[in-house]
Amino acid sequence: MSQIDNWPQAPILTKLPAVARLRQEYDADRLRKDLAQLNGLTWNQPRIVSGEGVGKYVTDLDWRSIALRSLRGEATRSDAGGPGLAEFADTRWLADTPYFKEVLAGIPAPLRAARLMLLGPGAESPLHHDTKYGLPWGALRLHVPVLTTPGAVLEIDDTTQRWQPGQLWYADFTRMHVVRNTDREPRVHMVIDCQPTEELLELFPREFHTADVRRNILFASEQPTLSIEELAALRCTFRLPRSFKSFEEEDGVFTVAQECEIATIDLFEDSLGLHIDGQAAFKLVHVGDREFRLAGWSRERTIQLIHSEKNGGDKVILRSRCGNVVRSLEIPSSRPL
Repeated sequence: MSQIDNWPQAPILTKLPAVARLRQEYDADRLRKDLAQLNGLTWNQPRIVSGEGVGKYVTDLDWRSIALRSLRGEATRSDAGGPGLAEFADTRWLADTPYFKEVLAGIPAPLRAARLMLLGPGAESPLHHDTKYGLPWGALRLHVPVLTTPGAVLEIDDTTQRWQPGQLWYADFTRMHVVRNTDREPRVHMVIDCQPTEELLELFPREFHTADVRRNILFASEQPTLSIEELAALRCTFRLPRSFKSFEEEDGVFTVAQECEIATIDLFEDSLGLHIDGQAAFKLVHVGDREFRLAGWSRERTIQLIHSEKNGGDKVILRSRCGNVVRSLEIPSSRPL
């Protein structure tokens, strides 16, 4: 396990521990009691989200999940979600598990997906990494063990981790890693995806509190709302580099000359939507100064809409972020007739 995945590259992560136990603990008995409330539910095989969307998960691996939070709160979803047409919400299972709900409510950060992940007896994952789940991209993956055994381990960065029920752990899952369970009982973790905040960072060890680290964290931001009139005034059409749709593109690839698609910004539900070929592809969420992130994602990639009083001065600014590095591309836009 000496290999560390070098893409996507985030230099600040090489200066930080691969794992960190956070200063928060939970009642292991209450966790197990809530898990028992879900007896009889179907555990779904997790589906993988890539830059192309939600894909199939074809494997013989006994690795299953129950969604506590998902896109639109859909209880049967088993994926971690990603950029798309919806934000995250609680599923109906959370109402049946009050302590799980309390645990999630106590995480001082905007929550994305939250899933119970079961690794069955004898199961071992492939060697893999999770794309752009890290501090520089504004996304974190935390674990709270609920059930575990001595043979349930995470191997990452030349270490073997055995986390105990009730603990709260962070790991840099952009590094290559393997999870395995060599015992006869299942391992169950609550896996929590969230956006980093100053309050959440206070739970981390001191290595994460240096000025250099803070500069390279993409913290969650407020989402000031715009009126429907203000939103309608931002409608426009422009040529979108094809790679910008994929959160898995290498940082900054969208700034390189490539094939483009005709994209339209128009009203969508209570906000704006990015439409491609006449179809809504992404809901847009305002993060300030008429700049929008993609719903279901962080400020890792945004679209800023600039309307000028000068003839021909309208433009769209596409941005992607990795820590304190911001890459941008200005594209002329036109307003609807």
